[in-house]
Amino acid sequence: MDSSKLQKDLDTIIVWVDKWEMNFNVGKCKVMHVGRTSPRKSYYKRENILEEVDQEKDFGIIITSD
Repeated sequence: MDSSKLQKDLDTIIVWVDKWEMNFNVGKCKVMHVGRTSPRKSYYKRENILEEVDQEKDFGIIITSD
């Protein structure tokens, strides 16, 4: 997926969250670049950069970037 399109989608979500007065917990949002050819781009929620990780545990399963 194109990184600029993904950032635009994140920006759209923030506008929607603000409109409906909901919270978007940036502390629970992480970026994992999967594969060797994945571009290493930073993503933002307004001025807050989303944390980049090499692995993440979800539903008891550890997922790694490789």
